[in-house]
Amino acid sequence: PFCVHAAMACADVTAAKVQGAADNVTIILTTSPIQSHPSTQVIEMCVESLSLLGMEPSRMIIMADAPRVGGQYKPRQGKVTEDLASAYSEYLDQLDSFCASDRPFWRRATVHRLPHRHGFGLALRKALDLTDSEYVFVMQHDHTFSRPVPFANVLKFLDEHQATYVHFPMKSGLQHIRRCLDHGIDLAAHSITVTAEAPTAASAPPPAAAPATTPTPTTSTTPGSLITTVFTPCILWLDSAHIVRRTEYLRLVFPKGSLVQKGDFIESSFGQATAARLKADFDGVFPEYRMYFCTPEGSQCDPLLGHLDGGHFLTNEQRVARGWPPVTYTTWDPRAAENGCGEEKEKGGAQQGTEGISNKHPC
Repeated sequence: PFCVHAAMACADVTAAKVQGAADNVTIILTTSPIQSHPSTQVIEMCVESLSLLGMEPSRMIIMADAPRVGGQYKPRQGKVTEDLASAYSEYLDQLDSFCASDRPFWRRATVHRLPHRHGFGLALRKALDLTDSEYVFVMQHDHTFSRPVPFANVLKFLDEHQATYVHFPMKSGLQHIRRCLDHGIDLAAHSITVTAEAPTAASAPPPAAAPATTPTPTTSTTPGSLITTVFTPCILWLDSAHIVRRTEYLRLVFPKGSLVQKGDFIESSFGQATAARLKADFDGVFPEYRMYFCTPEGSQCDPLLGHLDGGHFLTNEQRVARGWPPVTYTTWDPRAAENGCGEEKEKGGAQQGTEGISNKHPC
């Protein structure tokens, strides 16, 4: 897990926002039942981390998938017990109250409860009909940004280069670049560099859980200074945090006869088919998709995103009740590892989550 509050406390991260971005972007945040419900800690940490974008979009749509009640708990299949279904309903009621508050991001949010289970892909498809913004920023409820994001550069890149998809990588995503090189696809050779003002953070409420003392993030920027971001092509459409042109989402991922079916993740259906085409003929096929990783400051070793692994997440109170030690949340220290590609640090208990939902890459 990652301490969002520690990253936001960096002295160089202020309350200014990326100007002009809000009206063009809608956040689509997907949620579903997990064993820590009715606790809202996971999704609150996710939403608080959005402050590291340095902007507050005009709208946030929370798509609440319905559970399949009965049998054993299997979160990726949407299966829950009757007790957890009741806890999930209580959790959603709490989200409704957040949306009626004046909290950043929540004050512009609405919760849409799906009547039956759709799965991530089709829940997202429903959300696309609820907005007409130029871009949709897709986020899953158990992902958190761990350091400031150069969002001004992202929007500039999308506008100037007519890119379709920009992904904010976890460690596994950055490994994807290296693995493709091992198989003769030099993604970095096609990178595009963009320079714009450094990101700053929107105001945010106190964190959902009080973290322990953590190291100061090693990445810092001065508001108003220039920061360089490298956008590197990718051949796999990943479901974790990304921004896409809404019309292109509909055209590419959800045409008539879409590969995405009920219960599917996009990356495991459309994503795999797309990767196969790009592997076979990258130069010929890539202009159709125009998918990129965002790598701030030109680094290909510093992940932007962490994963709380909601399916296995428990609050400290729930852990203690099971006789487990509490977890102390710490920040990502991208330059701590000897190999220069980052490591996750955690104190006070066994690691609670994994680094990403999907670690399978076609390369």
